Amino acid sequence: MKSPAPAIRVHASTNFAHLRRTLRRLVSECEPESIAVVAPRLALMSPKRRQRIRDIAAEFGVTICEQAIDRPGAVVVDMEAGVDVVGDWLTPLLAELQQPGVRAVAPLVLHLDGTIAAAGWADGQPWLAGLTTEDAQSLSGRPMAGLGSACVVHRIGG
Repeated sequence: MKSPAPAIRVHASTNFAHLRRTLRRLVSECEPESIAVVAPRLALMSPKRRQRIRDIAAEFGVTICEQAIDRPGAVVVDMEAGVDVVGDWLTPLLAELQQPGVRAVAPLVLHLDGTIAAAGWADGQPWLAGLTTEDAQSLSGRPMAGLGSACVVHRIGG
């Protein structure tokens, strides 16, 4: 059964394989109506590239827009194309976002070999990069100086 989801915005890249892979995973776990491909430079792309992005969005039944539309109070997931979601990734993030004072949350981002790519952002660099996931077990709920851009869950206007 697909889980209900907030608005999920996948930021289109020129790597169509990454976009397709991300959408395939998301559509398997969330309703396609909650997913939009955001392509801010769509009008500047060649007609062939524009059509390719439109075709990929249509293949998965998701919308495409040049500019994200934000409704105050809405919960939004901003995700780069190429991010693979694994398991029950969204539920813990939404639960964390409900905590008082929490404005945005991000998942643990892993390299293909399973080591940490980023567990937040501290001291101007990805925190815990290159370490194992066991090293990040105590991080749940810990405030970070910043979040990475690969995937961020946040509430609009608050």
